[in-house]
Amino acid sequence: MISPRSIASAYVIFLLMLCIGKALAAPITVELPNQGTELYYSEAVRLSQVLIDAQRVEPERFVLANHFALLDKKSDMTAEKKNIFGQLEQRASKPNNESLNQSSQAILDQLKQFTYLRRLPYRLDADWARSQIATDPVLAFQNKNAGLRFRLLQSKRPTQIRLMGAIEKPTLMPFKPHWKLSDYIENHHVNLLSGAQKSLAFVIQPDGEMTQLPYGWWNGKEVYFAPGATIFIGLRSLAWENEELNLKIVELLTHKVGL
Repeated sequence: MISPRSIASAYVIFLLMLCIGKALAAPITVELPNQGTELYYSEAVRLSQVLIDAQRVEPERFVLANHFALLDKKSDMTAEKKNIFGQLEQRASKPNNESLNQSSQAILDQLKQFTYLRRLPYRLDADWARSQIATDPVLAFQNKNAGLRFRLLQSKRPTQIRLMGAIEKPTLMPFKPHWKLSDYIENHHVNLLSGAQKSLAFVIQPDGEMTQLPYGWWNGKEVYFAPGATIFIGLRSLAWENEELNLKIVELLTHKVGL
């Protein structure tokens, strides 16, 4: 399982000081674009307080879909997108490999449609955050004279999931409780491209958690999806040549904004 919360990010550690003692006197602004407002703090603030204040603005938010990001030079994932898009472009133009060409181009076209915002690796539930100090960091910058600007995306409970990747018609589908991937594929007549990985998919839940999902008839695994989940079917990987790229794509999708 790959999760943004399970990876120690040097990027986050450098920018954010998780303080327990005295808060630094630097202003903190949290954008709430879906609600058309901002939260402002004159000095460092704990994550739980931000989540409590944001809940007052949007009481009906779906906690699992919260997306919290620090706005800085790296937040739009430019380097990651360039790397992944470049690899897909190479595969899409590789000679004498029509199935790889078609599937790579299909995935590239889909990825280019989305907006990405680097998700910070916190569980965005106020009660959980307050349960122990380790899950309730103080948001502060190492430079006392510089302010911080965050963005917290809150939305109501989604009613759909997204199925995408090496398939003929990427689509949004109505969310059905207790449905498995095979149910969605069979009931919506989903056709895989010839270059698709036909035994393994990836599930990205709305909070960015990722699970590998074997779905072949011989290796099927029951994994249920939350409303707002994204299911990605990657490139077929003969001799593992596409495995790393598939994982990079999935990691990028954990930072996708919205459904």
